[in-house]
Amino acid sequence: MRNLAKLSLGDTFPNKKAYWAGLKSNQGSRHASHRHNIYFVYVRLEMENGAKREGLAENQIDRLRVECVNQSPPVGTTAKLAAGDYGHLSYEDDFSTTRWHHLGDVKVAHKNHGGYRGHEFWVGMVGGYATSTQLLQRFSSPRPLKELVVTADCYADAKNLGGQAVVQVAPRGAEPKWQTATLSLHSGPLRVEISADEIGDLQEFDVRIVLRSTSGVEHGSKACATLHSLSVEGR
Repeated sequence: MRNLAKLSLGDTFPNKKAYWAGLKSNQGSRHASHRHNIYFVYVRLEMENGAKREGLAENQIDRLRVECVNQSPPVGTTAKLAAGDYGHLSYEDDFSTTRWHHLGDVKVAHKNHGGYRGHEFWVGMVGGYATSTQLLQRFSSPRPLKELVVTADCYADAKNLGGQAVVQVAPRGAEPKWQTATLSLHSGPLRVEISADEIGDLQEFDVRIVLRSTSGVEHGSKACATLHSLSVEGR
């Protein structure tokens, strides 16, 4: 959110039309998922000197504090695909916040060897065992989809560390119908593309990212697979 300062104590928003026009222009080339909701709260303060006597100290504001309380969404909330230009729908999460927690769940097979840390998901290596971290996110589209592309920005080293990343897409509550997985050493986008011929009338769906480790060699907090961001695009 960009800073916005009121230029006076009046009731109007100075240069309101110009501000919103500039904001729309600057964001026009970005995905709709980046257009976070912006809420403005105006606080008006009025001070009077009722004594009307000379020599009294002027009114003064030393500090103004505004506190906001976040209300968690209800259980079962879905990530909504946002409508953009030319009929495109999109959503993106770089996991810099924990909103993902309200949109699904994460399962960690071995505590302290996987989960969410430092704005990413990871899986490590456990002595004598295979292990995994699974992130499930629920999605909703405002209309039936014609095409869908799900992209996970991830890292996995199967060659040296036994790590693998898998992207799965399924109709809501069903078993995965589409998926792809990393091979050998991978760093970058891992994409599932669903064409018009096979998508049907999909509108409510789940995305699951599975980070797997088959090393079986203990490496403490070292990661063999990580997930950095998730994006969904459709039309």
